[in-house]
Amino acid sequence: MNVLVVIGFTLVQLLLIEIPIVAFEIAPHPTAIEHAKGSARRHGREYGAWGLAVIGAWLAIRGIVRLLSTGERRAMTQAMTQRKPMWLVVVSTASPWRAAGR
Repeated sequence: MNVLVVIGFTLVQLLLIEIPIVAFEIAPHPTAIEHAKGSARRHGREYGAWGLAVIGAWLAIRGIVRLLSTGERRAMTQAMTQRKPMWLVVVSTASPWRAAGR
């Protein structure tokens, strides 16, 4: 089963590379490539700004929803009020062996 997964993954990877190469060999129209470059040059900043705005809105909405959901708030409160939080581990820098916990 694992061999089939690896073979399938490899075929999908190769198809993503081979399809554009074969398409360019069949119909090498440099005008289409130049048209795409020109369009990206003219509207690239606008598309980038819209993309960043969408990502920012998604992150803000996700944060607000997580803040307002009771389960997440309870889990965050419990993580912050542990007796020994994992992020407050004292690490000795005198020896690399002690710092690695050996």
